[in-house]
Amino acid sequence: MIPVPLLFPLLALSCVGSRTPAPAPAPPPRCDDLFFTFTTTAANRVARDPPGDLFSDAAAIGAFLGQPVAYQEVSGTFTLYGQLCRPRGVAAGAGAAPKVQLLVHGSTYNHTYWSSLREPSDFLPGNDDDEDDDEEEKLSWVHAATRLGYWTLAIDRLGQGRSSTPDPVNVVQSPLQAHLLHLLVRRIRDDDVLGIGFSSSSSSSSSPSSPPTRRHSSDDDDNDDDRGSGSGGGGGGGGGKLIYVGHSFGSGLGVQLASAHPDDVDGLVLTGLAAVRGDPGPGSALARWGPAAAAFPGRFPAGLDAGYLASTNESGRAGLYWGAPGTFPPSLRHRDWAGQGTQPLGEALTVAEYLAGPPPSARFRRPVLVAAGARDAIFCSDLGSRDLGPAWCAAGDDGEVGRTRAWFPGVPGALFAAYLQPRAGHSHLLHKTGDRFIRHAHDWMASVGL
Repeated sequence: MIPVPLLFPLLALSCVGSRTPAPAPAPPPRCDDLFFTFTTTAANRVARDPPGDLFSDAAAIGAFLGQPVAYQEVSGTFTLYGQLCRPRGVAAGAGAAPKVQLLVHGSTYNHTYWSSLREPSDFLPGNDDDEDDDEEEKLSWVHAATRLGYWTLAIDRLGQGRSSTPDPVNVVQSPLQAHLLHLLVRRIRDDDVLGIGFSSSSSSSSSPSSPPTRRHSSDDDDNDDDRGSGSGGGGGGGGGKLIYVGHSFGSGLGVQLASAHPDDVDGLVLTGLAAVRGDPGPGSALARWGPAAAAFPGRFPAGLDAGYLASTNESGRAGLYWGAPGTFPPSLRHRDWAGQGTQPLGEALTVAEYLAGPPPSARFRRPVLVAAGARDAIFCSDLGSRDLGPAWCAAGDDGEVGRTRAWFPGVPGALFAAYLQPRAGHSHLLHKTGDRFIRHAHDWMASVGL
């Protein structure tokens, strides 16, 4: 019999000897920079008498935003930046048919919205000394998606980040932006422009085995609007899946894309989106939108057109985008203010095309998930800001998120889902409960075959 004084040391040694080694910290996703260039034409809104800002002259702002609807053609050559991140342990062109998430950010953000407002490579594995790193990595959509086997292509929309910055009033509007997204989708589907084996055939000069970091060019084709029409549910010839994931204005563009080109994507995940309860205008005015280059000369190029606006009031911006203190990591709100992008006046003019609710389209029949923060002040308050009154999204079919079901009459009931993220404002992915939504969204995608 082993004496009791010796028994506990032996047990301790036994536990130490049998302990399973902790898994090595996962490295950040491997990502590449891509540039896509399109020469095209779209029908944008006529934009007369743009105001100098969006807070000082209420009459001029009202006249600009409420002007009669008329359209004019705009043409040009535009470049979109995209950050392609690969699934963990997957080489380009290898393995099963790829599943690609096209990530489209909202106004004043860029591709980093999907990785906690920083580059995915900025997260250092095993950095136990930085609690912010651990918390923010949990809120990174890109990290979660790539771990689950998805490719992610996070773009900078036209006018933002590393993409072209054309005329912000007449050119950077939702019709052209939705059309550029359509052209990008067709290049992914039909030409395997990402070089990941998405399609079994390629009509472009780029081989699927080519390195993924490259500049892509294409001319618009009047006949390519209907490419892939009637394809049913799959992706391109390679059987891949392409899921559109949007936030806020990016979600609105996704609704427009699905309505105009119902066979472009295999499913929609629309975040920061709901039916509007009140008037978001007063809340937006508190953010005091002024010319970005004049307000922040060290951050934006001196020659940036004055129609690219930025919020000049930090608390006013927070009232729009953020929930109550304590519901988000302070580091993210600081980074949001310090690194905000712009609000082009043309986007402000055409934002009503989704704020008012798009015309229903019965042609889109694929899975849709719509999500919003339960305390979204833009959609779920009377005056568009947490500083001007309570923000509370109602649950159920008659709530602000549930009412978006009417936008998709062609989607079977089993393929439509709504989600309210608790204790979160408009930029809900960046709140502490964002990891719950990330898990929910990916579980939902798996359940509907995406």
